[in-house]
Amino acid sequence: MITIALKGIDKTFALLDRLERQQNQVLRQAVIAARKTIPVLVERQFDQEISPEGSMWKPRKDGKPGKLLAGLKSGFRYQETANSVVVSHDKFYAKFHQTGTQKMTDRSFLPTEKIPKSWNELRVAVKQAIDGVFHVR
Repeated sequence: MITIALKGIDKTFALLDRLERQQNQVLRQAVIAARKTIPVLVERQFDQEISPEGSMWKPRKDGKPGKLLAGLKSGFRYQETANSVVVSHDKFYAKFHQTGTQKMTDRSFLPTEKIPKSWNELRVAVKQAIDGVFHVR
């Protein structure tokens, strides 16, 4: 017969128990951190006229000067849910600028799939919030 001793397993189980007890707090703090960070990142997309993925917004076809989508920069709403931040806009046509249409190129201001490198501040903020729950420095 072979006996395998798992030394230190009690500490692992204690950590897992602690994580299970704190999972709601971890999620809540992550959502709060995201809610504070996302508006700053969205505003940056408008200021720089660039998508989160790094593509410059195409210039206006009419050649008029001025900031693109200036009328959309305000009007965003950020709502916390139990496990996410929902981003919406007062103007119904904001979605057409985000995704584009057959006749209009997209000028996205939100990530389209995963969190891009340009939004690393979001990752950092969420990680710091989670570390705060566990008192990690």
